[in-house]
Amino acid sequence: MKKILSYTNNEKGFMLPMVMFTIALVLIATITNIQLYQNNKQMTAHQLEQVKMESLIQITREKLKKDLLKDKDLKRNLYHLPEGNVSVVVTLLATGKYKVLFSATTVTPFTFHIFGYLDITNEFLNK
Repeated sequence: MKKILSYTNNEKGFMLPMVMFTIALVLIATITNIQLYQNNKQMTAHQLEQVKMESLIQITREKLKKDLLKDKDLKRNLYHLPEGNVSVVVTLLATGKYKVLFSATTVTPFTFHIFGYLDITNEFLNK
């Protein structure tokens, strides 16, 4: 009588496929972790650039407030900061209220554009 599952009784050739399968799993896990690490590294770099952009916009907003208190007819300005440059286009909406377009470029070639509204009527009361 012939045995149907003879390879389970003779395990000499069974180790090679098991070892190959284990090696394949280890390689897949290693390559996946390397890809995850590279993606996290890239995401961190982009998050740092975003923080730099937000800092540039906040610093420029405060400088723009001071400049608008000095010159109410300011239409556009360029601010040079250590982390990059910010170009500002100002549109007067009402007395002390402005619509502002910020265009920020960091030292690395990332560019960011954002519209904002600026109300400096309270600044007049404090001065």
